[in-house]
This record gives sequence, C-alpha cells and structure tokens, in this order.
Amino acid sequence: MSGKQLRNYSEQGSLVREQGKMAGILKGTAMLACIAALGACAASPVEQQGRIAAHETGRQSAPILALAESMAAQNRHAAAIPLYRQALSEQHEISDRARTYTGLANSLIAVGQYAQAEETLFIAQRLMPQSSAVHLGLGEVNLAFGRPRLALENFSSAESYGNRAEALAGQGIALDALGRHNEALAAYESAISSSGNDLNLRNNLALSHALHDNADDAVSIMEKIVAQDGATPHHRQNLVLAYVFQGERDKAMKMASVDLDNRTARETISWFTELKALPPAERVKAMTAAALPAEKATPKDTAILVIEDTADKKIAGKRLVTAPEPPIKVANVPKRPTVVPSPEPVRIPEPEPELEDMPPLVDPEGWSVQVAAYRTAAQLVRGQKYYWATFNTILGPLEPRRSEVDFGNRAGTPSGFYYRLNAGPLRDLGQAQQVCGDLKAAGAPCWIRPPEPKEGRLPPS
Repeated sequence: MSGKQLRNYSEQGSLVREQGKMAGILKGTAMLACIAALGACAASPVEQQGRIAAHETGRQSAPILALAESMAAQNRHAAAIPLYRQALSEQHEISDRARTYTGLANSLIAVGQYAQAEETLFIAQRLMPQSSAVHLGLGEVNLAFGRPRLALENFSSAESYGNRAEALAGQGIALDALGRHNEALAAYESAISSSGNDLNLRNNLALSHALHDNADDAVSIMEKIVAQDGATPHHRQNLVLAYVFQGERDKAMKMASVDLDNRTARETISWFTELKALPPAERVKAMTAAALPAEKATPKDTAILVIEDTADKKIAGKRLVTAPEPPIKVANVPKRPTVVPSPEPVRIPEPEPELEDMPPLVDPEGWSVQVAAYRTAAQLVRGQKYYWATFNTILGPLEPRRSEVDFGNRAGTPSGFYYRLNAGPLRDLGQAQQVCGDLKAAGAPCWIRPPEPKEGRLPPS
C-alpha cells in the first residue's frame, strides 16, 4: 500500500475533532505511512509513491513535476496540486503522464478529495494498467469510501506488480475491515518480514492488536517503537490509543501531552474512549473511513494537521516508556545504641523526603510552569503533593519537575537557595500559557518558565 493508504487507519484515530467526530488526519508524518502499513516509511508516503512511479517509468522528473513532488514530500499538498496539473499540460509521454496523475491523486487524497483522486487514478490506470502505485492509491481510496473488498483486490494487484511490503500492509488493513483478523495479522507479519522490520509496519500490527482487544500486545509493541530514535508523533499518539484500550488513562494523558496541548489531548483520549466502546469491526471502519466527505473537503494546507517533531519530544516520549534504573541499595549497617544523656524523651526528627520521584528539568528540556518555590526538599515534596491533589484536573496529567537556584547571600530578595516546583516539560509556549492560565483561573499562582540551562546546584550535604 502506498504509505498513505494505511495512513487513514492510524492517522485518523490520532488527533483533532470537528463537530463531535474526528475530522483531521495526522498528515505529513510517518504515521500516515504507518497506518498504511507501508514498509518503506523511511521516506514520506508521497516520496515513496514518487519513487515507485519513477522506477516504473524509468525517467527523471521534469522541473515542474520535480517541484510538485518536492512540495508533496513536504506535505504541502495544496501547493503541489496545481503544479501537478501544470506538469500535465506540458507532458506528452504516456509514462510521464501516468506518474504525474498518480502523484496528483496522492495529493488529492492527502487533502480529503477522495472522489477526485479516484477519477485521477482511473485515468492513470488506463495509461499504465500494471502500475503498482496506481493500485496502491486505488486501495487507499476504496478503504476511505468503505469498500474493503475492492481495496483488498487493489492491494493484491499491487503485490503482483512488485510492491510486496506496501501491498501486504494494505491487505492487512482491508482484511481487518472485512473482519478477517487472523488473516490480517498474517499479512502484517509478512509485510514486516519483507520490509526489514519497519517501524511503521510494526505500528500497524500494534493497532490491529489494539482494535481487536489485545491491548497488552499493542502496548508492548508500541512502547518499543516509541523508545527508538526513529519514533514520530504518530507513533506516540498510537501508543496513546493502545494505553486507552488497556485502561491506562493516566499513561495515555502523559503520552498525549508530549505532542498535544491539554485540550486536544483530552479530546483525543475521549475519542479513543468512544472508539473502545465499539465492536472491533466497527472500530476498524471508524479508523479507515474518510475523515470528511469528499464534497466537503477543501484543499487547504491549513486543513492538514502537521505535528512538528523535535528532539525534546522524542526524549520525553522515550522517557515515559523507559523504566528508570533501580536505585543502588546500600547494605544496612547496624548502628550503635544511642546514649540518652537525660531521662527526657528524645524527639527523633523525620527523615528528609527523597527527591528521586521528582526528576529535575534537564538543560534545556522544554517549557514549564512554576507553581511554587521552597527552601527544603521536605517542603518541596509536601508542596508537590498539595498542588497536584488540589488542582488535579489541571496538573494531574503533567509530570512534576524540580529545578534549583541559588541567589547567594545578596542583600536584596530573593536570596539564598530555593527548590522550584514546576509542571513540565511542556510541548511549547502555547501549552505553558494555557496551563498557567487554567491555574490562575483556579486560584493557584504560576510563572511560565522558558527552556533554559540547568539552574544552580544542590546545596552541599
């Protein structure tokens, strides 16, 4: 399948809602390709289609076509569509026109114009009936229109014309949509074997497990994917789905917050919760159906939700699925009996709380919101419990983070050493502003903290 085909399977379940239902797709991420089970997801779905078409035609791109394919590879499909059409007006070679029609169809699919994409692919099919790229595109369109049986035929044809991993990935989705789950699992496994264990194909296998009530296996697969350097936002959001189906709502909210603001994260989890209430066959249909009716879709870049991936987000996602190393245990050394010099009872002070459950902000890790500052570790731990319990609706999904600052023995204020209590790291300034605004509205103090080098050091013990 084309990287895009399964795209709907994994993308649609991942993000925004419109008028009470998912209306957006994670465009421009490997997630699309993932869903598409396209093994060759190292490149974007559109790049893959371009390479397939180039291989089939054996020709280099003309300048306009090359620019159109470049725009599509950057997920700027609204800009690519007129360029593809301009290229068609200048082309005469059948192979060039077939390749251009295929690229145009893929961009039309990306903006939800499934009916136009289907018409375009039929033209390309008449020009090159044995093009695997054309059959992959038709498979995606048929999945979007709820025609899994036709989609399965398309993907089978694509496999016979040479794109085994992509075609098998598409077959897996079509078979799931037809209720043939065991056959779908076999198709996914074959696609993974054919592709060299591609992350996106493993992602599709995990989604299949989750949608058929095998959430434990889905989480196990997705956590391993998210822990890798090649993980992308769509992988992290699909792990959110797996957590919801597993009943781990807290984990789901923490992972969703890596890429999404609080509101969108909550809406996404609510959507996944509704999805979980459906029978497996209906879940698959909901994930593969077109996000919007073709006649209502508009080819605007603003209609495509692209989640920017950053190194900090990768680190944050990896941290959430990587078990911390167990603390080093020190053998207990027997203490000598304490000599009490007076008959008065001796008050034994409570031990200082440990900070191991409140990791520090690392330099620089991301935006955060400071809610308080304390002089001692004991105050910091008590303060964290108070704020997270009192303002749980706002702070509950976020991780507490500490940072330290020493202002020294200056005459003015503040002076001396402080532990700062922060919520974060957050996705960006916008999320920090939203969290702080919610806290202030609820009666809590807060300060927005930008990413910055680690402050100060712990006081000498």
